[in-house]
Amino acid sequence: MDAVVLKKKGYSLGDTLGEGSYGKVKAAYSHRLKFKVAIKIIDKKKISQNVLEKFLPREMEALMRLHHPSIIETYEIFETSSGKVYIVMELGERGSLLSYLTSQAPELLEHIPCDPRISDMWSLGIILYAMLFASQPFDSSNIKEMLQVQKQQKIHFMKSKNLSTDCKNLIVHLLHPDASQRLCIDEVLRHPWLQTPKLVRSLRSAGGGDPKASGKKSPRNNRMTNPIVRKCKEWRRKSDSLKDTFL
Repeated sequence: MDAVVLKKKGYSLGDTLGEGSYGKVKAAYSHRLKFKVAIKIIDKKKISQNVLEKFLPREMEALMRLHHPSIIETYEIFETSSGKVYIVMELGERGSLLSYLTSQAPELLEHIPCDPRISDMWSLGIILYAMLFASQPFDSSNIKEMLQVQKQQKIHFMKSKNLSTDCKNLIVHLLHPDASQRLCIDEVLRHPWLQTPKLVRSLRSAGGGDPKASGKKSPRNNRMTNPIVRKCKEWRRKSDSLKDTFL
């Protein structure tokens, strides 16, 4: 059925890139755009009334309004009388669309109403893990299986990196599957790993090098010179400014 609907819209359907509780993501070729795209197919019949009335319209509106080189582009959104929503998006190189899905918190993938500021903390955990390991913490080749692994909180830490206990603790608490148990931005800022001396030692053990050896001034006495702390503070200010918009 999806193939028939999309063919009428000028798309040739390809392989399945991922699946979730309420839909799937398929590769396709756009005869109008003349290149490959990804199409997120959402079955509205499987979504709760609250999500259907409040969160799905907001997501679709946001996708159509957001345009940035670092954000997956949305080309078109349309709906059929059978209750399916089709979101046509950019197909990122080397699976960046799947990386985009991996960076989303479990509650977002399952369309569960949530506080977006707490969901962002999951993304922060994904980014931190990727910075340290140059890889994703979860295999996104199958979204359903990935969700199960996430809910079991199975996070693999490579022994070769020799990360500190505090560093692992921060990642584990950022990637907590239960949003109510996940760290908020203020708790992240107070976390022991972000207190500069321990952070410097962790970065050294992970291959980040010694700031003294490179001639750079140690930030031991100035927490604001720490780029991670600075970014977290900026994130908190932006989150607070958006509070009235999302809640």
